[in-house]
Amino acid sequence: MKIAAVSDMHGNLDPVHEILKKEIPDLLLCAGDWGTSEEIFLNDFDAIVQKVTTITVFGNHDNIELLYQIKNQDGTAILIDNGATKDYDNLVIGGINGIWAKSHKKAWYITDEEVAAAAAKLLEKKVDILMTHGCPLGIADLTPIGTRGGQRCFTEAFKLVNPKLYICGHLHHKSSCQTKDGELVVNIGFTKEGDYAVFNFENESFEFESKVI
Repeated sequence: MKIAAVSDMHGNLDPVHEILKKEIPDLLLCAGDWGTSEEIFLNDFDAIVQKVTTITVFGNHDNIELLYQIKNQDGTAILIDNGATKDYDNLVIGGINGIWAKSHKKAWYITDEEVAAAAAKLLEKKVDILMTHGCPLGIADLTPIGTRGGQRCFTEAFKLVNPKLYICGHLHHKSSCQTKDGELVVNIGFTKEGDYAVFNFENESFEFESKVI
């Protein structure tokens, strides 16, 4: 199975269309930040969902109400609710939306307690791929200036859910690592400027390549 992963388009979907044309993936995953209500509209998704099954979380640069409306060809919603999963073939994909904050002043804020509650729900579901927009602290969380931009709550969620693959975004800097137990953590980078990743899933494991379109 071939999976393409993108994140942080910020209203520029041209790279996504180029990636789909080049890679012809079976599944498209997105770690959020498609674009705001001023940048992205319902019909912008037509050419994407007509080509490939798409699964996404939302970030802090998204029209959340719009994402809830987008459907795949089979009628399934592209957006994952917090602590929920979607199945594709023999993969279980779980999601936690938004970025960490101490309050709910913004619709895309999520607190420590909410991240922990979502992770606890996912623990019961044997998740293969975990997607968040925010990043785990100290793991694939380098910013463009070399500082750490992750949050501890996402690190704890990763440890609890224990997926084979963890995909995140938000920081606009691609990075990756593999834990001593073999889990793969990938920050997709900044797809607005061409960053993306390709995963081949075979024999219960992922092969990974970071690319630029």
